[in-house]
Amino acid sequence: MKEGRYYRFMNTIPYEGKKDVNSLGFVALDGIPFRRNSDAITYVMHYFPDLQPEDKPIVQDRARCAALARVMEPEADHMLNRLTAMKLEAHEELKRLTEQWEALQPKNLSQQVDKELLGDKIKRQSGICEGISQAWRLLHERRFELYRCGKEIPKGFLPEGAVAEGD
Repeated sequence: MKEGRYYRFMNTIPYEGKKDVNSLGFVALDGIPFRRNSDAITYVMHYFPDLQPEDKPIVQDRARCAALARVMEPEADHMLNRLTAMKLEAHEELKRLTEQWEALQPKNLSQQVDKELLGDKIKRQSGICEGISQAWRLLHERRFELYRCGKEIPKGFLPEGAVAEGD
C-alpha cells in the first residue's frame, strides 16, 4: 500500500464535523459501512486500485453508515452461521481421520503406505480447517464492526423522527 496515496485519500474525505483520525461512521463506494476511515481507505485501495482520492469514494455519514450496517447485519449473521457449520464439519472430519490414523497399526508395506496416505489427508484437512477458521475470524470481526456501526450514533446524527435502538 502506497503511504502517500493513503494520506491523499484521508485528506479528501468530507468529514461531518472536525477532521479527526478517530472519527466514526464512514461509507465507502456509496454503500459499504465502515466504523473507521482507515478501514474504508484500505478497502478501497485494495479492491479498487484505479479509484483516485479526488473521486471522493469515501464520505463520513454516521446515520447512513448505521442504517447500512443494520441492513447488512442479518446477512453477516447468516454467513457466520453457515461458516460455523462448515468449521464444525471440517473439524469432525479431521478428528475422524486422526482417530483412523492412530488406530492403524501397519503390519506390511501396503498398510504402511495407507498410513502415509492417511497422514497426507490429515495434513490437507488440517489446512482446510485452518483456512475456514481464518475466514470465520475475519467474518466475526466484520460482524462485530457492523454491530458497532449500527449502535454508535451520537444523538445529534439521527435523521428527523428516527429513534436509536435502546432509546
